[in-house]
Amino acid sequence: MRPVVLYDADCNFCATIAAALASWDRGQRLRFATIQGPIGQEHLADLPPEERLASFHFIDADGQRTSGGAALAPLFDTLPAGALVAVGLRLTPGPTDLGYHWVAQHRVGISRWVPSRLKRWGRSKLESLG
Repeated sequence: MRPVVLYDADCNFCATIAAALASWDRGQRLRFATIQGPIGQEHLADLPPEERLASFHFIDADGQRTSGGAALAPLFDTLPAGALVAVGLRLTPGPTDLGYHWVAQHRVGISRWVPSRLKRWGRSKLESLG
């Protein structure tokens, strides 16, 4: 199974970040899908809806799910030249988790600072992936 990144379809910031990761993933090792879509529903069926949308989720090639800050290191492990970033994230799990949760809680406000053309590019990039 190809690893899956699940992101919030209603969050422009989340979609822009997902599109940036998809651009980094030139070998298309990852699959990108929305939490609210059928792939998200399949992998998150055991979680209440509010937990599904509280963070992004990463499903590895073995079907193992990690979420939020804990999901960043395994995600970066799959990206070209991402292993060094993953090592740094694993060495700092507390700050990584705190930073991730702060960004997740403030994503609507952060999204206001993301230029509209970048948000449009993100949506277009993700649509082109199918």
